[in-house]
Amino acid sequence: NRGWFHAKHISTLEIDSKISTVALGAVGQLTITSNDDQYEMEEVGVISGGKNYGSLRVDTLRNSLDLTGVNADIKVHEIEPDVSTVKIDGQYADLRLPVDNLKDYTVNFEGTGSNLYTPFKRPHATDSSFKVTVGTGKKNSFSLKCSNCTLDMK
Repeated sequence: NRGWFHAKHISTLEIDSKISTVALGAVGQLTITSNDDQYEMEEVGVISGGKNYGSLRVDTLRNSLDLTGVNADIKVHEIEPDVSTVKIDGQYADLRLPVDNLKDYTVNFEGTGSNLYTPFKRPHATDSSFKVTVGTGKKNSFSLKCSNCTLDMK
């Protein structure tokens, strides 16, 4: 807490942090409980847990992401085609989840008062909620529940 943690290569990491800076190279599986931290990762296989306030930046996501939280800045630079699931349940978040190198995915978004930026046409959305399938939709699944959020998938 209130510290700095740096690691290069870790297969499995479970971390509970508050007001800290965490810099990671390659992580196989990461479980976080984070409050007001700054996370930077080069690549991660599986990431799960809770992220409240602060930021989480991932250069490359390889397998899956499952996070809950409030007021977090979550930005992924590259989502690999083998990623099965991206699940986020939060509010007041700034999310960047680019789908530019994915060809076969489904997005299910639920939320009110959100700003949405997507490279695909959204069907009639009721109060910012929508479901869209690109390709067959069988490869990658995005389940996003976020009110008062900014979602950028471009």
